[in-house]
Amino acid sequence: MARVGSVTLLCAALLCVTASVSGSSALLQMLPELLPAGPVCRRQMQLPSETSGAFLAHVCDSKQRLNDLLLEAGLPEQPEAPAAPTLVRPATFTLEDELPDRVTAESFGDEQPEWAYEVAAWLAPMQQSVSNELCRQQSRAYLEELNSARPWALSMHDASGKLPDGFFYGNNNMLGSFDECLRVKAKLNDTVYPGISDTSFVGQYCQATISSTLAPVQASEGLQDDAQDLGLVPFLPFKVINLVTGSVVTTAPLRYGYCIPSSCTKQDVMASLDEWLDSRNGTFLYVSDVRCHTDGEKATLETNDIVVIALLAVFGVVVVLCTTLDVVGIYVTRAAKTSSGDAIVGRAESAFAPANWQIVHAFSLRYNGKRLLSTRTGSDNLGCIHGMRFLSLTWVVAGHNYIFALGGGAWNNTAYILEIIKAPAIEVLMNGLLSVDTFFCLGGIMVAYTFMKTVAAKGGRVGLMDVPMMYLHRYLRLTPVYAVVVAITATIIRRIGTGPGLGMVMENLAVQCQISWWRNLLYINNYFNYEELCVGQSWYLPVDFQLFLLSPFMIIPFVYNKKIGAVWLGLLTAASVAIPATVIYQKDLPPTTMFFNAMAAAKTEDMFTDFYVVPWCRASPYIIGIITGLILHHIKTNKVAITIPKAVNLATWTVMAAMALTIVYSTHQWNKDPQATYTMAEAVSYGSLHRLGWAIAISWVVFACVTGYGGFVDTLLSYKAFIPLGRLSYTTYLVAVQVQCWYFASYRIPSAFGNTIMVYSFLTNLLISMVLATVLSLCFESPMMTIEKIIFPKRQSKPNTKKGIDNPGLQDTPLEASTRF
Repeated sequence: MARVGSVTLLCAALLCVTASVSGSSALLQMLPELLPAGPVCRRQMQLPSETSGAFLAHVCDSKQRLNDLLLEAGLPEQPEAPAAPTLVRPATFTLEDELPDRVTAESFGDEQPEWAYEVAAWLAPMQQSVSNELCRQQSRAYLEELNSARPWALSMHDASGKLPDGFFYGNNNMLGSFDECLRVKAKLNDTVYPGISDTSFVGQYCQATISSTLAPVQASEGLQDDAQDLGLVPFLPFKVINLVTGSVVTTAPLRYGYCIPSSCTKQDVMASLDEWLDSRNGTFLYVSDVRCHTDGEKATLETNDIVVIALLAVFGVVVVLCTTLDVVGIYVTRAAKTSSGDAIVGRAESAFAPANWQIVHAFSLRYNGKRLLSTRTGSDNLGCIHGMRFLSLTWVVAGHNYIFALGGGAWNNTAYILEIIKAPAIEVLMNGLLSVDTFFCLGGIMVAYTFMKTVAAKGGRVGLMDVPMMYLHRYLRLTPVYAVVVAITATIIRRIGTGPGLGMVMENLAVQCQISWWRNLLYINNYFNYEELCVGQSWYLPVDFQLFLLSPFMIIPFVYNKKIGAVWLGLLTAASVAIPATVIYQKDLPPTTMFFNAMAAAKTEDMFTDFYVVPWCRASPYIIGIITGLILHHIKTNKVAITIPKAVNLATWTVMAAMALTIVYSTHQWNKDPQATYTMAEAVSYGSLHRLGWAIAISWVVFACVTGYGGFVDTLLSYKAFIPLGRLSYTTYLVAVQVQCWYFASYRIPSAFGNTIMVYSFLTNLLISMVLATVLSLCFESPMMTIEKIIFPKRQSKPNTKKGIDNPGLQDTPLEASTRF
């Protein structure tokens, strides 16, 4: 290691000294000496020509050619004149002779995967079939100038992606240099190229996604050496071990960055590259997408962009104005009291009385910030709910961080995933879908608890308008800030930042929202194609909303007859287990969603559509939560003294912890070994029962903490700092995925995937998400809640001292705790 470091430092020092003394020419002359041919090329020279294979021949010949070009570039630059270039130009690069429509494909077999290198040989759209004549001419001129070792052409070639290090370890990101390409400025000699109408152009970076139509192959075929024992895999580079699902190796897309003349369009690139690929290897490779960028490009704002920006600006002006009035009002009040000799109240008071100026308070950052940061609670506050909400949110964000990192990040070691998933600690994230069931359970608890408080306040009866107003409140509580997030995702989010893959990812998010935004606002987006989900994580909201619509019909029988209500809830619980079991059996689904298991991954889409996002398969945690909420309300209202012996309490905690850990780690055997199989009995039993068991464990935690048997767990979860953090969980959930997608798509060069970088990116993304969530909460969520109170003042719960019912203590509007996700 020390020797390698010394050599590296020596090379760096030599480069610096040479650059400072001799300038760029001397540096270029020196580079070939610092770029050895490599051991694989030296080994190739020692092998008989018939066994070396065309692949190594191309690689080694290219390296030698690059060295020659660098040497030529190191010579004094020749004056731009019609004199012949120093190096001989291949006939295919000349402007005088048009290329044929198709390049004759050379025959190749498994022992000669020539096309594996030829993909890198495509540099610009130059075929005759390219309809853009200027693009075709400038591309050919670029190749001629590259052959003449012109510095700007070398820079363009240098900025284009090439076969990378770690290719056989899953590095399928040949991104090139985005920033270097955008800084290229080319000026062709008019005398040498008289037929080109525009001899000036700049570098344009285009990232092409190259996919394969081949079916996945067995992993046993993929890692075997070829007959010459050169360590080459015939189907590479496209059957790279990028995402291994058991015995199947997927044909992962290859991301390739090209630096081409700015006159070319993405259509030119797609047509030319598709033709080139087809001519080299038949029809199994194609260009699935191309995105191009130039320096100083200006995004053209569309009508919807302008509308959203205008609305946000209006809200911003209103917030600033109301905050200013509120703050000025405080100082006016204080000044008036000081001049009159009245005592100044310790807390801040505004000159605008709430009864007359509530709209000012509704949009005041000071007022809303004070409410957000408040930690005051009522006498019957369910304190542990706050901590459980926030910690479960961090679990969700951590799991998403791995998902979107693997799906959107540029990694040079994706085969390392196989090693990571074997670690037992990672199973908490691999089976992190349980975090969502925690929120379903907490939602059921709070719905039942607050519903029964409303019923008790009205003498044990359900009013005619109680249920409709309950629905209206829920919609008004969730939708305004949700609509803002959908609008931003559909428009301006794609205008933020630059990078080789950023535009592609964010544009896809925007297009999905432009197509299906109305489904989100109607809370029916879980019944449509999952590929069209706007704000992908929002699938939870319609499922939760639909369960909420059914909740009164689950609770009302219990209100009027507790025995009948208990039997009804028991039947619903049994049905919530039987229905998922039936769906899994009939549709042959896996026990749960598993991305790295061969059997489960093949049915991921069916699992998501038919099971994961439908309320009848996710109801068991919600129903268990409702039962728990009814029990807690009964205990609180009637002040029932719960006595649990220490031994029983300890035994119950032990059993619940063991059950929760068993549920989490039962999938480890299927996740750590991608080739592991499961039986239908295992799929049905785990798939139908594990959410029920998880909800029972969560409900026990809440029950024990509320009744005084939570110990240090209650102390942790009821810590007052979790109260404001818990209030941000809903808006944080709405923006976290967009933040994570943006972060990983902004990578300009491939990076090494690992748990350390995942922890850092998780903490960074969580913090940024919470900052954005705070802005959304203060500017949109809290104002809409206050306006709802102004419109429907009778929705405030009135205390009933006769029955010992106090303020819910959450410092939120009714049901808010159940909607904070």
